[in-house]
Amino acid sequence: MKKLLTCLCSLVLLLGIAVGCAPQTPPDDTGNDPGGEEVIDRTKLATIAPTIYDVDEIVTAEETEAGDVQSWQAEVFTANGGNNDMPTKNAVIKSPWHTLNINGTDVPVYTARCGKSSHSFAWVDIVDHQDDFILEVKLTMHRTYAQCVVLPESRGVTPQIDGKEILSYIKAYGSFTYTFTSDATANVTDPTMTPLTIMVTKEEKLEIPVGYDVQYIEPGYHETNELEFTEEGMYYVFKPGLHEISSVRVPADSVVWLERGAYLKCTDRLNDNGSHNTTTAIHMEDVENPQVLGRGLLDMGEVLGGDGKYKHVVNASRCQSPVVKGLTIINANTWTMCFYNCDDALMENNMLLAYRTYSDGLMMSECRNSVGRYNFVRTGDDAVEFKGTGWGGIAEGSNCLYEYNDCWTDKGSAYCLTWESACNMTNMTFRNNSVGFAQPTWSGGNNALDCRLGTDVESRWGDVVFKDIEIYHVISPNVIITQMSGVGAVLDNILFENITVKSTELGTFAYTMTSSGNGTITNIQIKNYNFCGKLITTADMDNPALIKFEGTAKREELTIS
Repeated sequence: MKKLLTCLCSLVLLLGIAVGCAPQTPPDDTGNDPGGEEVIDRTKLATIAPTIYDVDEIVTAEETEAGDVQSWQAEVFTANGGNNDMPTKNAVIKSPWHTLNINGTDVPVYTARCGKSSHSFAWVDIVDHQDDFILEVKLTMHRTYAQCVVLPESRGVTPQIDGKEILSYIKAYGSFTYTFTSDATANVTDPTMTPLTIMVTKEEKLEIPVGYDVQYIEPGYHETNELEFTEEGMYYVFKPGLHEISSVRVPADSVVWLERGAYLKCTDRLNDNGSHNTTTAIHMEDVENPQVLGRGLLDMGEVLGGDGKYKHVVNASRCQSPVVKGLTIINANTWTMCFYNCDDALMENNMLLAYRTYSDGLMMSECRNSVGRYNFVRTGDDAVEFKGTGWGGIAEGSNCLYEYNDCWTDKGSAYCLTWESACNMTNMTFRNNSVGFAQPTWSGGNNALDCRLGTDVESRWGDVVFKDIEIYHVISPNVIITQMSGVGAVLDNILFENITVKSTELGTFAYTMTSSGNGTITNIQIKNYNFCGKLITTADMDNPALIKFEGTAKREELTIS
């Protein structure tokens, strides 16, 4: 037997040499593998801290009332193919498809429902090597796939598939979404096949500054007004575990800190007089320096959505320097994270997954000098947007920025100025963002990059930049649209620069301008627009399969270079 094994091993070695495969070289003193496809400095493998929700609320699909994952997914869909806006249980389950290990640490993977199928997620904090780290990501799937692509592709993560095992290396902060297909010849992956987003962030420890007091909030059921905090100069620290809440108020100069593993489940409740309590789940009004930080999750699954909704999700109105950072929000019942008439606001490192009608993701309305960055958004409506609602008081918005965000859409637009335009808005920028799948289904007005004014007032939205945006696949009618439906409104000086689209469905337009009513669209510029491998040029103005003008739109207001 020993002689037989020796012969077989020799034969395997000879065959390997014959087909050009060199014997594996042992790792060097640093742990590198000189014979591998990618040389990894294993001294940079970071210690990680995964987010773990140790709550009875999260179970397997088989343990839900639905009984299996297909039935659990189907609970949020209606017979006509729409989404169910009613409250549903088990908003988050344990992923039935993914087993994840990063740098030798098991990382739990959770799953939430979306407008099309579902989306899984995991979150890890980098504890050491924070300025120069490597994550060795070992992903075991429930089945084999022919391809795995990590989005956005520009971040350079190249997974290696070995049966059900997928190996990859992450060397930067941000979101990394693993997508799959069973078709070895497919140009793009399938968005319905168990996508997984891993959020990678720098660990931020709880440190109470001098002059601040602290109040620890233990898990459990919290009475309706129990968390309407008023004392300023405080850290309100939610401990890990399940918190059943109605609403949380963040006072001035205070921090609501959600410890890693804090799970806040919001529910609709009645006031003493029998009316519904409509207080926003997490809210800040007319205060300076309110902050929501940490690594917690807000679950809105058991709150009514649609036209009959009672509660909103996360709002800041007329605030100075509000911050929301590190929050995961699941199953938003309406507009998810909204800042109205705020100055120096920040939305950073948040993850939003939703499917219901009106579940817009990140929104700044008539804000000034505000930023949204490093967020992952997949919603049942528009993903990342500017509005001018006037709901926080009539004011002019200016100098606001969305950068380094990644989003998918199932029904609405990806990055947009959209519809409500009661206030003037100027100097708005989208840069260094990505779109995974732009797959809106509601109307021809929902696309990847939108400027759409629809409020019947005289307002100007201008000096807008969409720059350095990577788009993987577009199913929507248009990649870019500028649309005017308002009375007297002006959409002016809009730049689209360095836009790259990998692929689209047949019939998708590269650009559409449409105008009706008395509003005007002026000075639209397109520069360095790569549409499915083709550079869009002035000559394409006469190609009706690529560029379209509708209504009273004027061709002379578009320039391409």
